[in-house]
Amino acid sequence: MKKLKFLFVFVSLILASCSTDCLDCEETSVHPNVDAKRLPTQGNLKYNEVMFKGSHNTYERREDITEQVSYSNPIYQNNVLAVELDIWRNTPSGSYNNRTIPANTWVVNHWPHPGRGGRTLSSYFAKLKDWHNRNSNHLPVMIKLDVKSSNGGYQNFHEQIEWYLQRYLGDSEVIFKAQNLYKDSNRSIRHNVLYNDAWPSLDQLRGKFIIVLTGNGSWMDQYVRFNSRYRWAFGMKKEGVPNRSRTEDGFRDADNVINNNPNYVFYNFDINDIKRVKDKVGSRDFLKQFAYKGMITRVYTANNADDWNLCKTLKISCISTNKIKNHSWAKIDNDRIAIKR
Repeated sequence: MKKLKFLFVFVSLILASCSTDCLDCEETSVHPNVDAKRLPTQGNLKYNEVMFKGSHNTYERREDITEQVSYSNPIYQNNVLAVELDIWRNTPSGSYNNRTIPANTWVVNHWPHPGRGGRTLSSYFAKLKDWHNRNSNHLPVMIKLDVKSSNGGYQNFHEQIEWYLQRYLGDSEVIFKAQNLYKDSNRSIRHNVLYNDAWPSLDQLRGKFIIVLTGNGSWMDQYVRFNSRYRWAFGMKKEGVPNRSRTEDGFRDADNVINNNPNYVFYNFDINDIKRVKDKVGSRDFLKQFAYKGMITRVYTANNADDWNLCKTLKISCISTNKIKNHSWAKIDNDRIAIKR
């Protein structure tokens, strides 16, 4: 009888430890090979019209990168459409090209530089390629590469990135390149997004990865300027959020940022900057204006329900979080993994 009482108490404690916010006891159904068309996402929406879940510092999460991007039930489990990898450069010692660039040219770590023996970026690409080959109809997945290196100068950074992508991830068959947005090759990428309706729809982007670069600001500026209409990757510019009380001031500030950065259509924001001014109407409208103008926005470390829902009200494109599984609020919608923002 005592054993039965002990068992009853033990089971009760386990059940009590589960909550609606952290559902560790809930079974997750992962479908790595599911046809993305079965998910009720509006495929006619343009890529810059939608909102989706992203993973912050993907390589540090408990879930493997391919699990994170897999379609899962319940919908707040995984279902990530953007991953992030922090990368460091090891300049190759000899000559190289797109067929010979060494795997350890780029290695992954947050801090510090792991050296030439660090885990290679190509190892993550290999996992994503394998997942892609089993899910050729997947919705577009953003791969955000945060460049941590600063030593050695720019060198030929554009080749070091693009040749690496070509050798270890693929070419146009799997990558939607920034150059594809240039409907008018004589105008900036911003102009093409603003006035030429350049972004394809989700359905048109099925089976594609979208490469976005952040990090070393001077390298990014040089990368997106250098023969910009031939670039493979998009630059993502880090922005703060101004303290503005009036809507017109927020709109004006956002327009100034967009107009002064003709080579950028992706913008990155810290959730802490947003929370600092979240009660200011003009500051909120500053962020919404990026959506109205068709720019793609990302917020990182939205790690609780309040921050997550705040990002949704601000029409953020990519809401990145550390909470990949077991948090019922970490979903874009009850049924869909991408919705109109």
